[in-house]
Amino acid sequence: MIDPPLLERRFLWLTFLLLAVLGATQVASVLGESQTADEAVHLSAGYSYLKTGDFRVNYMHPPLGKYINALPLLLIHPHLPRENPSWVSRDDYQFGKVFLYANTTPADRLLFYGRIPTIIVTLCLGLVIAFWTRQQFDAPTALFALLLFSFDPNIIAHGRYITSDLIVTLAIFGASLVWFRYLVHRTRRTLLQAGVVLGVALLTKASAIILFPIFLVLYVICWWQEKETKSSLKQVAQAFVCCSAVAFVVVYAGYGFETRSALDNEAFARRFQMTSEELRADPHVSNLLRWLIDPATAAGRLSRAVVKDVPIPLASYISGAYWQADKNRQGHDSYLLGEHSKKGWWYYFPIALAVKLPTGVILLLLFSLYLALRKIFALRWQGLAHQLRMAPLKWYLLTIAPALYFCASLTSNIDIGIRHILPIFPFFYICLSACLLGKRPRWNRATLASIALVGGLVIFESVYQYPYYLSFFNKLAGGSARGPRFLIDSNIDWGQDLKHLRAYLIEHGDPEVCFSYFGHVDPAYYGIKSRDLTADAKAGGCNVAISVNSLYSDAGQYDWLKTRTPDARIGYSIYYYHLQMLSPVTEKLP
Repeated sequence: MIDPPLLERRFLWLTFLLLAVLGATQVASVLGESQTADEAVHLSAGYSYLKTGDFRVNYMHPPLGKYINALPLLLIHPHLPRENPSWVSRDDYQFGKVFLYANTTPADRLLFYGRIPTIIVTLCLGLVIAFWTRQQFDAPTALFALLLFSFDPNIIAHGRYITSDLIVTLAIFGASLVWFRYLVHRTRRTLLQAGVVLGVALLTKASAIILFPIFLVLYVICWWQEKETKSSLKQVAQAFVCCSAVAFVVVYAGYGFETRSALDNEAFARRFQMTSEELRADPHVSNLLRWLIDPATAAGRLSRAVVKDVPIPLASYISGAYWQADKNRQGHDSYLLGEHSKKGWWYYFPIALAVKLPTGVILLLLFSLYLALRKIFALRWQGLAHQLRMAPLKWYLLTIAPALYFCASLTSNIDIGIRHILPIFPFFYICLSACLLGKRPRWNRATLASIALVGGLVIFESVYQYPYYLSFFNKLAGGSARGPRFLIDSNIDWGQDLKHLRAYLIEHGDPEVCFSYFGHVDPAYYGIKSRDLTADAKAGGCNVAISVNSLYSDAGQYDWLKTRTPDARIGYSIYYYHLQMLSPVTEKLP
């Protein structure tokens, strides 16, 4: 069933074949999609950084991903509209809209050029997964992990957009691997490499801060496993200080060695202008922040003097981190299982994984958990402790790193998409593949055939979803048509299907529609004749197109549409109703 020598000899060919299929699928599917909600902001911000060194646009997020996405634009030289009022007012979304849709270069061309780097990053991540897994395990394990990664609709979807989700996934995974290498070899060179990659990760997204506890826990485990000579606390501290210092230099360089007053940021300055009474009355100001900036406290007076008179390195990074923390504390409109919340749910991401992972992956995971539990119960507690202490460090890397990231995600108040936990996926797929195929000499042909069959199910479900990968839900959850029973937001609808709607309308006589669209694109840009969806559509005044996020919004103004079955689901993110024909009520939407 599995011929390891043959797979070893054909490893490179099979690796590049899987990656070629992944890349081709991403390119072919994304060509038919319009801009997702944040792409114009990220692309215009990155291009403005490269051209001006000014971080005013989208300062809230670190710049590296935006640099990467905007690099190809240097080949076509689009216009940067700094003369537009949105540049001065720092209106991110308006500036992005002007940059993308009022440029000398067509929007679709700008989008495609900006999406290419993310696709390349996704392929590089697949390459790292394959080669590291082969080095630590063997070729069959590596190829199976790469197969699961390459056919995951979530990876295909988010690995095509101008966002930092896959870029930070590669950065966190790569930094963890380099730190693992340092723990094995303990050389200055590997420590320096770990610091550099840590800095790169911190430059991609704020969530990379989780690398600090990951590094620390892995170091503690390594110390626990050492028999003869243990690292002293001094050595541990020295390693972390050196690694952090190198990371700081990398982040500082990534911001062009920016040094300025933090009060240059309007939102940041507004807090420091508030009086003690205003700070106490503002529900959005935490107790810790109030203590730090209250002019009535010694700490507040000191912090105000510092931000006023002392130039601060990485002022944009600090302002962005503050914004992120404040945003998370305030929460974000979220949706789960038909309910809305401002603070989210601790169980949001477990449910998201249960309905968004491919069915085959769910089955493989259940089988792996069964094997793990059987082994645990077969050992006495004393024997289990010994096994844990003797376990290779690579297994702790593959379990501890994603576990810490996942547990941190449970505390988030911003529950708007499975994309926020994509960094656990590389670890997960390698660990799953190693658990299943690491025991293959003991498996009978029927077991190996079953694993291969379930792997085929992963491929089938992915191919079946083409080209609407963003709105994927597994068959256990009822498929993409039933997705809104569980999740909305960037799990289904990110405004990506305007071009698909245009194609559908052309096929059906190109009518005018009443439209409620979730996105930042004027439908007229793609030739869609529309007017805002209002109450007259309810009486059959016009055909209706509505984004899933609008239909299931907390406002409930479109609940009357939920009693009708849509005549078409455009990419599963836009529902279309022939209300001029007064379609009968046949079933209630999920």
